[in-house]
Amino acid sequence: MQQLDKIDLSTLSALRWLHPSFVHTDFVRRFRSVEKVEQFNAAIELIHEVAPHVTDEELAESIKALGPSSDLGSWVKRWLAKGVFPVAQEIADDAEWTGLRSAEAMHDAAVRFSNCLRTKVPLVALGRSFYLEYRPAPVVIELAGLSQGKWLAEGLYGPKNGPVDPDAVRAIRQKLEQAGILIPAHLGVASRFNKAAKLMHISSFSSLNVEGFEMEPDDVLDAPPDILELAELLGGIEPLSALP
Repeated sequence: MQQLDKIDLSTLSALRWLHPSFVHTDFVRRFRSVEKVEQFNAAIELIHEVAPHVTDEELAESIKALGPSSDLGSWVKRWLAKGVFPVAQEIADDAEWTGLRSAEAMHDAAVRFSNCLRTKVPLVALGRSFYLEYRPAPVVIELAGLSQGKWLAEGLYGPKNGPVDPDAVRAIRQKLEQAGILIPAHLGVASRFNKAAKLMHISSFSSLNVEGFEMEPDDVLDAPPDILELAELLGGIEPLSALP
């Protein structure tokens, strides 16, 4: 504390709540509120969650090497890029798909698919998103984390975020349901009212709005009456093709 020129109330609060490993003049000057300290402590916990081999001493030395105006958020992301993510353990890998369960796996897929997966690493580390690579066709499957360990299908992406073959889409949907992964209502139980939604100008923006993903109706509608039957129903009006 003698290394600090001035110690105001906010600095004292930081010293009180900051983990002992990080009580150093280089760190305290970064935190002017308890809220900032709490954010930092949570980030340290997250780093340890995905990279348990990293010590507080290593992290402290890493911060000391930063410039005074360096962004701590970017620093956290660099450490998460070394992580393995203990999420979606209930979704088992098999011959058809594999989970991208580390930053390294996500970076590799980003190169092969020419997409932005590397920027999604923090979301997976936080447990908010998860990505699967489907092998029978080149597809990345995006899932969103829900409560109670549930996952919701969010998107299907081909190379360069391009379209996915409809047959592959149908196979993926079936596999998602078999794995207990949830499907948005407008593509599932509520899909029979999608045309009514269009009439009311109600849209559902989703990366799953692709050919082959929407639930197919269980019952096929009866064929409509032919033209002559329709004319009779309309009071004997003759269709133009029947006129002389």
